[in-house]
Amino acid sequence: MKNKFRIYPIILSVIICGVFLTSCGLFSPLAAGKWEGNIFTNTWSDITFELPPEFQAQVLNSQDPERHKTDFLLTADDNEAVIILTYIDVSGQDDTSEDYLDVVKEQLSESQERVHAFPDNYEKVTIAGKEYTVMRTSYVNNDSTEVIYQDGYVHRFVDTIILLLTVYSDDTKDAVDLFLSSIKQVN
Repeated sequence: MKNKFRIYPIILSVIICGVFLTSCGLFSPLAAGKWEGNIFTNTWSDITFELPPEFQAQVLNSQDPERHKTDFLLTADDNEAVIILTYIDVSGQDDTSEDYLDVVKEQLSESQERVHAFPDNYEKVTIAGKEYTVMRTSYVNNDSTEVIYQDGYVHRFVDTIILLLTVYSDDTKDAVDLFLSSIKQVN
């Protein structure tokens, strides 16, 4: 039987980062995406994809929907793979993608729950025609010796941080990679 890992600390980290970074921001409307069957589209952020059959989708309600929106939480294999897409209003701030990831790294480093391994540098990747800055981190699951990977893909779009967070194990890495490669531009 596979070891399940808890996703709640990860979601909490995303929400805390969103609240921290938006605490000085001004109002800016964030547009949520829409599901039509198993097709997700967000014309504002210009992404679309078809939900892979091994994933289940949940729509999450944000605490502060005017400054922090989460479009979805995808899970597969009893939460062995988790993907979250969220938008954080950073209007009035000069935060870059790297600045945002620095805050996430600091918060994860202070976590008493688990010890994360961090890379020396961030990577750059292209998703749906846009450059994302990526921080890859990992930790050993408390309940086993299984390594859990957590990758944050961040893109600054006007006054918004777009965060695509993936959490996966060695067993679900291929499914997450296949999903990421399936994200396309709407326009």
